[in-house]
Amino acid sequence: MRFAATLLVLATFAGTAAADGPSVVHAVAASDPPPEHRFALAVNEPLGWIGAGALGLSGYGSIDQHQVIRLNVASWSHQRTSEAGDAFAAIVAGADGGAAAGGRYTTASASWMYFPRRAYDGLSLELGALVQVRHTFDDYDDLSFDRTTTDTTRYAGSAMIGWSWLGWDRVFASLQVGASYGHDGGAQLHQVETKMDTITSIDRFSVQGEAFMRFGVLLN
Repeated sequence: MRFAATLLVLATFAGTAAADGPSVVHAVAASDPPPEHRFALAVNEPLGWIGAGALGLSGYGSIDQHQVIRLNVASWSHQRTSEAGDAFAAIVAGADGGAAAGGRYTTASASWMYFPRRAYDGLSLELGALVQVRHTFDDYDDLSFDRTTTDTTRYAGSAMIGWSWLGWDRVFASLQVGASYGHDGGAQLHQVETKMDTITSIDRFSVQGEAFMRFGVLLN
């Protein structure tokens, strides 16, 4: 009887192992293979560096063949964005541009990217969060000292869609567009030559467009 009971116990364990075995093998086979390149670095287009007009640096870390974490730091001149806005207004509405603009925007962000084809190649979807510090000024005209200075901090979430071109399995270029929604907090200082300075509080939620290009290299 003891011998029969022992055989029954061994048969039970063998059956359990046989039942569990295929599921473990399947789980391993179903997981994504490790990424070909773990890390990457990218910068914005070199023409933007002239006069420190726009500076951007992104660091990438691959989770698997389709998922990537991106950390980004960027800073750009308010004068550049103001000039672009003035040019667009002149084309669309024939409006004159402002007298002068200065200061900078500085942004730090972290995001998750998904590539349906493979990392750094083809279509990409991105979700992230950002912090943006703005210190800018706008002059009313060239004949007075009237000026508006804006100091704000923005906390926002962003969603973007893009496309990456990967060459030689080592270098890539990516273009992304999207929008962010978040809160702007701070103040505006209005200085008018013949009046007392006034300060207006800024406390609002807003939507902003997002767009950038990056040129990068895979590190390993």
